[in-house]
Amino acid sequence: MITDPGYTRNSFRIAMVAACPFPAAFASSGLIRELSIELARRGHEVHVVTYHLGLTGFNTDGIVIHRIPPVPFYRKKSSGLSFGKPILDLILAGKLLQVIRRYNIDLIHAHNYEAPAAALLARPLHRIPIVYHAHNTLRHELPSYFSSTIAQSIAQRAGRILDLTIPRTMDHIITLSRPQTEYLMHCGVDPERITLIEPAINASAFQGGDGERVRRSLGLEREPLLIYTGGLQPYQNCHALIDLLATLLPLVPSAVMIILARSSRADLEQYALRRGVLDHIRFVHPGCLAEERDYLAAADIAVLPRLHCIGFPVKLLNYLAAARPVVCFEGITEDVGTWPGLHPIKAGDINQMARTVQELLEHPSRALSEAELGRQMIVERFSWTDKIDAIEAIYRRLCPTG
Repeated sequence: MITDPGYTRNSFRIAMVAACPFPAAFASSGLIRELSIELARRGHEVHVVTYHLGLTGFNTDGIVIHRIPPVPFYRKKSSGLSFGKPILDLILAGKLLQVIRRYNIDLIHAHNYEAPAAALLARPLHRIPIVYHAHNTLRHELPSYFSSTIAQSIAQRAGRILDLTIPRTMDHIITLSRPQTEYLMHCGVDPERITLIEPAINASAFQGGDGERVRRSLGLEREPLLIYTGGLQPYQNCHALIDLLATLLPLVPSAVMIILARSSRADLEQYALRRGVLDHIRFVHPGCLAEERDYLAAADIAVLPRLHCIGFPVKLLNYLAAARPVVCFEGITEDVGTWPGLHPIKAGDINQMARTVQELLEHPSRALSEAELGRQMIVERFSWTDKIDAIEAIYRRLCPTG
């Protein structure tokens, strides 16, 4: 058992449950990692209970990682649906029980949907509080994984049932946005058990990237360079990236787009081929956070194609932390129009998005100046200090003798 000389009555032993690869190069895994590190810096004992998979090259200082046994048939290191996940989540529940017993855990902090479900399996044997960190809502996300109208309707109903069930069993819920908070309240969650805490980011991790190295490695010189980082799941609306490039090239013939993602790219490649823009795209699998920082430094403009998000698009914070101008659609977050460095477009208006990109490329000094103001806003509004204070307050309310 870990013995921490800094453990006091104000400290907690936390089981941070991540039903996903950890660490990994997607937003929810990144938030879990940074949250865990910051809690450990505050003197808490943090045990991340997670899948057997994870990537190297990510800082995990101060936290203990407990993995389920290897599951040979499951090797997916990106987020999204998978038929194998229910089996992994049952094994995860067993691992969580082991960690609770061995380390005398004070509370469980569970992320997304499978982790709270795993935590509930442990509740009959260990009556410890469960904090549910709601990254998404399934009524809004599940239908996007299906193409047929019937399948989407079934997925929406199933997601709604889960939204009405899992959150209401939790001792407390952390939401990421006001629309998400209001939706869960509409699903019957007691407002007293919900706290809205926007995600945070270590902005310094996205500063100082070597953009010139990236351009040399890609054989690029001064070509206008756009970038997208993140998953390629249907809800991300990544076909809009291809449509944007097809619309932009007649205006800016030398433009190139980097798509930095670990998800399968076959569908997007085929779509780019059909639209005749594949030669202007560079698909890259990121190795680590430092590599993503370098690619962002190389880019002139970052693109966020998602049409709406009831939670919070963490990649938006990454883009602005790297001081990149961002073009996105208006529905991505409710106060998007007030952010410096952000250029919101009417949802789905690809022509206007292309014209906005062209204008930003024609006035690079102004675009970068606005993006720097965006970076400063991220540092001031989305640092971990205030967020951890709010999370610790929840812990103390649930575990007053901690």
